[in-house]
Amino acid sequence: MRLLRHTTALLIAVALFWVQPVQAAPPEGLSDTGTEKTEPLNERPLLTLQDATERALQNNHTLKAAGYSTQAAGYRVDLAQTAYRPVLDLSSDLSHSGSTVTGGADLGQTDISRTSLGLSVGARLTLYDGSRGPNLESAEQGATAALNDLEQSAQDLIYRVRIAYFQLLLDEQLVAITEQQLANVTQRLEQAQGFYEIGTVALSEVKQAEAAQAQALLELTRAETTLELDWIELNLQMGEPGTATYQLLPEVVEEAPEVSLDEAFAYALDHRPELQSGWARVRAQLARVDAAYAGRLPRLSVSAGYGLNGQLAPLDRTWSAGLVLSWSFYDGGVASASAAEAKASAQALTEQVLQTGDNVHREVASALAAWRQARVQARTAEVGVEAASEGRRLAADRYRVGVGSALELSNAELSLTLARAESARADFFARSAEAQLALAIGTPDLKMVNLEIEK
Repeated sequence: MRLLRHTTALLIAVALFWVQPVQAAPPEGLSDTGTEKTEPLNERPLLTLQDATERALQNNHTLKAAGYSTQAAGYRVDLAQTAYRPVLDLSSDLSHSGSTVTGGADLGQTDISRTSLGLSVGARLTLYDGSRGPNLESAEQGATAALNDLEQSAQDLIYRVRIAYFQLLLDEQLVAITEQQLANVTQRLEQAQGFYEIGTVALSEVKQAEAAQAQALLELTRAETTLELDWIELNLQMGEPGTATYQLLPEVVEEAPEVSLDEAFAYALDHRPELQSGWARVRAQLARVDAAYAGRLPRLSVSAGYGLNGQLAPLDRTWSAGLVLSWSFYDGGVASASAAEAKASAQALTEQVLQTGDNVHREVASALAAWRQARVQARTAEVGVEAASEGRRLAADRYRVGVGSALELSNAELSLTLARAESARADFFARSAEAQLALAIGTPDLKMVNLEIEK
C-alpha cells in the first residue's frame, strides 16, 4: 500500500535525522584558586541527543496512535480504489426434494424424489460513475492530512525530548557549580578557623563561614533534587519510565542564520505539518462537493454471467451479458444539500488554516528573535564568567596572605557562582531557542534545513 510505504519512510527519516553530536569535554569546574580543572569522566552509559530522540520515537504511545491513524487513512484510500475494480460473484446450490403422489384406490401412493444442482459465475464492472474520482481524491487528501498529523506529532515529541535533554544539561551544570561553591566555602571556613586560632580574625568571621557552608549545602540539595526530577521527565519522554541516569553529551549551538523574517515565514508556510494537514482537509472537503454533484449523473456498468443448473446430469447451460444504465433524476435534494454542507465545511476549514498561518507568522518572528538574542546573551555570559573568575582568584590570593577580608572573598565567590549559573542558563536558553525555532518553521532540526530560500 502506497501510504504505508510513505509512513514507514517518514518514521525512518525522522528517527535517523539527527546529525551526530560534536564530542564535548567533561564538565569543568574551578579550583580553590579560581583556575579551571576537568572533572573525572562519568562512568554512566552515554546517552546522546540522537539516542534519546530515537528511543522516544520508538516508544511513545501518542506517536504510535498517530501512526495507526495514518494506516487507517491509507486503507480508506484502498477502499475508494475498489470502485474502479470489477466484482466477481460465485454461487452454487445443491438441493434434494421429495413428494408423495396418490394414484387411485388400486395404485396407492408413490414417493418421488429429485436432486438438483446449480452453479453460476457473475461479473460486474462500473464503466462510468462520476463520484468515483472525487471520492478517491477525498480519501487521498484525508490520508495526506493524517500523514502530516503524524509528522506534527513526531516534531512535537522531538521538541519535548530536546527540552528535557537540555534541561538536564543545565541542571547538571548547576549541581557542579553548587558543589564547587560548597567546596570553596568549606575551604574558607577552614582558613577562618585557622586565622581565629592564631588570633588574626574574630569569632564572628568563623560563624559567617559556617553559615555560608550551611547555605551552600542547602543549595546543593535543592539542585540535586531538581536533577532527579529531570531524569524522571527525560525517561518518560523516551517512553521508558524510571530513574535511570546517563552521561549526556552536549551539542554545539549553531549561530543564528542571516535570514529575514519573510524568508523564514515562507519556509514555515511550506513545511509546517499542521498547515499542510489543514489544506489537505480543505481539498478533501472540496472533493466531497464534487462527489455530491456527481451523484446526480448517470451511471453505466456492464455485467456478464454464466451458469449451470438442473438435475445432476445433464445440466442446462445459461449465459447473460448486458449494459446497465441508471440515472436518478430527482433525489429529493440530497445531492444539493450534501454539496452545500461540504462547501461550507471547506470554507470553515479554510478560515481555520488561514488563522493558523497568522499564528505561525507570530511564532516564527518570536522564535527567530529569541534565538538571535539568546546567542548574544550566551556570549555575554561567557565574558562575565571570565571576569568573575579573575576577581575570585585575586580575592582568594588576598585572603590567603591575610590582606583581604572574608567579606571580599565571599562577595567574589558569590559573583562567580552567579556568573557561572547565568552562563549555564544562557546556554540552555540558546539551545531551547534553537529547538523552538526548528519547531516554528516546521522541521525536526535546523541542521536539516537551508533557510537561505531561493528568491
